Amino acid sequence: MHILAELTFREIAAILGKPLGTVTWKYRNAVSKLQKFVGEAQSV
Repeated sequence: MHILAELTFREIAAILGKPLGTVTWKYRNAVSKLQKFVGEAQSV
């Protein structure tokens, strides 16, 4: 939602009914997992 719909984390939190900290934490975790996956894919 942050990238595709260009929503702020505050807007996403309001839509999902979740705390702002939870939304930012989940986003950061997802980015970290993607970075790890891309790094592993490049080394193969």
